[in-house]
Amino acid sequence: MPDVQSTVLEFVNKLRKRKIEGSQATAKCTVELLRSVISQQRVPHSNQASALIDAVKAVGEQLVAANPVELAVGNVVRRVLHIIREEDLSLATAAMAGLDLLDASDDDGEDDNCKGVGYSAMSAAVAAAAARSTLRPPSLQTLLEGTPESAAVPYTSSSGADSESKNVQSTVLEFVNKLRKRKIEGSQATAKCTVELLRSVISQQRVPHSNQASALIDAVKAVGEQLVAANPVELAVGNVVRRVLHIIREEDLSLATAAMAGLDLLDASDDDGEDDNCKGVGYSAMSAAVAAAAARSTLRPPSLQTLLEGTPESAAVPYTSSSGADSESKRVLGLGKFRNCRKRYDSGSSTAGFLCECVLLSYRAADKSSITRKLKHDVIEGVNHLILEISGCHEQIAEQAIEHIHQNEVILTLGSSRTVPEFLCAAKEKKRSFRVFVAEGAPRYQGHLLAKELVARGLQTTVITDSAVFAMISRVNMVIIGAHAVMANGGVIGPVGVNMAALAAKKHAVPFVVLAGSHKLCPLYPHNPEVLLNELRSPSELLDFGEVSDCLDFGAGSGSPLLQVVNPTFDYVPPSLVSLFITDTGGHNPSYMYRLIADYYSADDLVM
Repeated sequence: MPDVQSTVLEFVNKLRKRKIEGSQATAKCTVELLRSVISQQRVPHSNQASALIDAVKAVGEQLVAANPVELAVGNVVRRVLHIIREEDLSLATAAMAGLDLLDASDDDGEDDNCKGVGYSAMSAAVAAAAARSTLRPPSLQTLLEGTPESAAVPYTSSSGADSESKNVQSTVLEFVNKLRKRKIEGSQATAKCTVELLRSVISQQRVPHSNQASALIDAVKAVGEQLVAANPVELAVGNVVRRVLHIIREEDLSLATAAMAGLDLLDASDDDGEDDNCKGVGYSAMSAAVAAAAARSTLRPPSLQTLLEGTPESAAVPYTSSSGADSESKRVLGLGKFRNCRKRYDSGSSTAGFLCECVLLSYRAADKSSITRKLKHDVIEGVNHLILEISGCHEQIAEQAIEHIHQNEVILTLGSSRTVPEFLCAAKEKKRSFRVFVAEGAPRYQGHLLAKELVARGLQTTVITDSAVFAMISRVNMVIIGAHAVMANGGVIGPVGVNMAALAAKKHAVPFVVLAGSHKLCPLYPHNPEVLLNELRSPSELLDFGEVSDCLDFGAGSGSPLLQVVNPTFDYVPPSLVSLFITDTGGHNPSYMYRLIADYYSADDLVM
C-alpha cells in the first residue's frame, strides 16, 4: 500500500495547489486514483463491500478537503461508492434467485444441509437495501428488469443492468420523443411501431417464478403510460397497449386452464387409499392465481364466447391477473396436509374451496422455469401475430370491396386514409367500373394527392370542394371514408369535414361506410376524460401570416386580437349517422362494435 498512499498524497497536493484545471481532467484523475485504491485493497471474506467502501471514503475525504470548490471530485467519489453498492447488490440478488423459500417453509424434514444452498455470496449490505425497498415505489427501470414489487431487493441503478435493458429504455425514450414531436404519421405506422417496441420490452423482461403475468403487465403498462401521454390524440397507441395486455392475460389464462384440465377432483375425493404419488398427477404448471378464479367461477354465468368456443360450464374459469396471487401463494400447503383438505371438503365445504386448497397444494410441484419460458414464448408469439394483423389489415379490408361496390356506382370519399384507395382499387381489379368523387380536404388538400393516386391506378376521379358535398351528394350511391378511431359506442373520429358528409348522406339516404382496421377500435367512449377528440393544427395552413398581419393588431382596450384562426384536425361522427363498419374481420353494424371491441380488450386495462 505505500505506493498507493504516496500517489494519494501527490494527488492531494496537486488539488491543493490547483495544478489540475478543468472538471473533466480532475474527475478522470480522481477515478483513476480510486481504481488503484480498489485494486490494491485487501478485502476480508465477509463484508467485502464494506471494506471497499471504507477505503474509498477515507481517500475521498482527503481529496474533497484538498479542493472543496471542485465539486467533480466529490461527485466521482460518490459515483464509485454507488458502483460498489450496486455490484454488491447485484451479486446478492443473483444469490437470492436460487433460494426456494416455499420448499423451505413446507419441508418438515429439513436438516442443516440446507444452509449451504442459495445463501453463498450473500453480503450484509442486502439487509439495508431490503429495509429501504418497501419505502420506494417501483420505477420503470425496475419494472423492465423484472423485479417484482414485493421483492425485498429492488434494482436501483443501471450499473447492474444488462445492456439489453439499457437499449430498451433508450428505444422507449426515442419513441416517446417521436410521438411527442408528431414525427410518425398515420395510425397504422404508429400502431406497428408501438407493438414492436412492446415486443422488445416483453422479450427482455425478467419475470419471477411467481406472478409472471403480473410482471409482464406492469412492465407493459409502465411503458404504455409514457407512450399515451406523449401523444394522447393518437388513440391507436393506447389501443395497441391494451391489446398486448389482453394477450398476456389470455396466454396466462390458457396455461392455467391447460393445467386445470389435468385435475381429477372426483377421483381425489373418492379414493380412500390415495398416497403421495398423487402429487405428480395433473398438478404441474399450476399457478396460484387459478384458485381465486375458481372460487369466483360459480358466481359468474357463462359468456357468449365461452359457449361459442365449446368450453363446458364447469370448466369455465374466468381470468384474473396473477398479480393478485401474492397473498394466496403464502398459503401453500405441504403434501402431508392433503387429506385435511379433503376432510374439509367431505364435511361440507364447497367444491370451489376444495379446488383452491388443491391448487395451492400443487403449486409447490410446478416447474416454474418452464412455465416462465412458456408464458413469454406464447405472449411474444401472440404479439407477432398482432404485428402481422396490423400490417395486413389493408389487404384484409380490400378483399371485401367486391361485396360492397357495384357496377356504375358513384363513390364519395374524403381524407387521407391509406385503406380507402386500397379498397377502391381492389374493386377496380375485379372489373368493377365506377366513379369516385374526392373532396379536396382543405386546408391541407390531401384530397388532391388521393385523386392523383386513384387516377394513376386507372380510376375515374372527380375532385370537388368540401363545401360542394351537399350539392353533389344526390348523385352519390355510397360514401366511403377511413377512420382515425372507432369508439366503443360506434362513433367515429375522422378527418375534419367528415361529419358534414355524414349529415348529407343521412339527409339523402346514402349509405355511409367506414373502413377501419382492428387496431383503430378503441374501448373508450367519447365522454371518457382520457379521450382527446381533437387537435388544433397551425393557423399558417389557413392564412399566411404576412398577408393578414394587419388584422392581428389588438383591439383598443379589449386585450384580445381582432382575428382568430382555428384549424381543427378531426371531426366526430355519432353512430346514428354510420351505416356500416368494414374491418379486417368483416362488416359490422354500429350496434355490434361494443361486442367486437370486448373480444380485443380486457376490462381491467381500459384505464391505464
